[in-house]
Amino acid sequence: YTELVQYSRLRIFDAGEGPELARALAYSLAERTANVTEILQCNVGIIAGYHLLARQSVAVADDWRAYSLLQLGLIWIFTLRNANRVPQEAAREWFTRSD
Repeated sequence: YTELVQYSRLRIFDAGEGPELARALAYSLAERTANVTEILQCNVGIIAGYHLLARQSVAVADDWRAYSLLQLGLIWIFTLRNANRVPQEAAREWFTRSD
């Protein structure tokens, strides 16, 4: 999953490869969020995935989808044990932020 997020982060806005990467990331997120153990192991990664998909949705002018994905990301932020913020070290590792 980490490799998919890192690879997608660089190429998800590409007109040719971007839509396919967005679909792969969405399917991967669906699988990950279906398993509670994987969620607890990687909820910052899940936040990063939703954030990346939201940015891609904005790039293709699907603002409602972007908003919905960011709301899902907020739900996962609430599952973290440090209030409403992604830990800075994990944020750097996953290339995402909560600000």
